[in-house]
Amino acid sequence: MSKRARTNGSQTIARRLAEGRGQGRGANYKPWIEIHDLASRGQANRVKSPLHGRTCHLHSLLETDWFYAFHALPGLGDLREQYPLLELDETLAIADRLGIVHPTDPKSHEPCVATTDFLLTIRDGLREVESAITIKPAADLAIERVLEKLEIERLYWSARKIDWRILSEKELPEALVKNMRWLLPHLDMAENGEFKPELILRIRAVMEPGITAGGNSLVTVANDCDDRLGLMPGAALCVARHLIGIGVWHVDLMVEIDPRKPIQIRAIEGNHVAAAQLAA
Repeated sequence: MSKRARTNGSQTIARRLAEGRGQGRGANYKPWIEIHDLASRGQANRVKSPLHGRTCHLHSLLETDWFYAFHALPGLGDLREQYPLLELDETLAIADRLGIVHPTDPKSHEPCVATTDFLLTIRDGLREVESAITIKPAADLAIERVLEKLEIERLYWSARKIDWRILSEKELPEALVKNMRWLLPHLDMAENGEFKPELILRIRAVMEPGITAGGNSLVTVANDCDDRLGLMPGAALCVARHLIGIGVWHVDLMVEIDPRKPIQIRAIEGNHVAAAQLAA
């Protein structure tokens, strides 16, 4: 089978629009650029988001790390990756006004559609607030051509009164990323039928006294629960990850969770982190 032509010229733009790329929300969204559209550098990932059950296309390890971190944001309602700036006439006009070259397709040399790495939708009470995020390695931010392209993005989102930010590895909360990588696979276990809700409640009831008492590691408490309830080894630990991930057990996600040690359940609601903490 021949490889898909890796271009972003007018024909590719028309085809992607016909495929519904860059359109829809939630489970129905299709990113403008999918992993197979680009030559792989071995850093691309497909990761399922528990927000909507859709497999997201992430084009670097840094994008993947921030993907996990974003899932700890309170009120996160949607996450759309590789979001296109489809108003090509507008981005061309911005580039012309700035006196810089608009991004072009390397093969056809036609102007191409620029993208923003993530468009987040945050629920704030009855409002929905959108936030555009570009992910760049810190070293790239010293490259003039990179900065020119970023200025096109900034002005595009500014015209829409949508907050736009650049995040690099320097702002990345590593402990949070490790925690979310560990927790995310089990966030939707009740919805996907992995465990029945009544079994989750029973496991919680058995484990919670041992968790709150302290002294024993999370693994020890989970293994004891498996034995008491006749569960497959590791089942209770999966449920513990679910309960922490959905905020039933409130823990500080900015501190790396070590299941070989006791965990401390906090007496406050929610285990998510503020947006300001993500860039601290």
